[in-house]
Amino acid sequence: MPGLASPDASHYTYRVGWSAEDGEHVATVVEFPSLSVLDPNMLVALEALRDLVADLVADMAANDEQVPEPLSDRVYSGRFTCGCRPGCTAT
Repeated sequence: MPGLASPDASHYTYRVGWSAEDGEHVATVVEFPSLSVLDPNMLVALEALRDLVADLVADMAANDEQVPEPLSDRVYSGRFTCGCRPGCTAT
């Protein structure tokens, strides 16, 4: 987005979990589902992914590409609406 500041990489939604298949911790980020980092140390995996996201966001902004907005920076109405098909509730 030209003229707008890039989001802070620390505002994205990160997760670190154990991968039994890889025998290492895997760090992922919700807003960039194709990115992940493996490392035996969970904190190293998280820090490496955060650095990767920071570089990616800077690169995307420099090339005028649309940078995903962090979930934590989005504005929500505060309303949660759900529905139920007819007949699924007790009468």
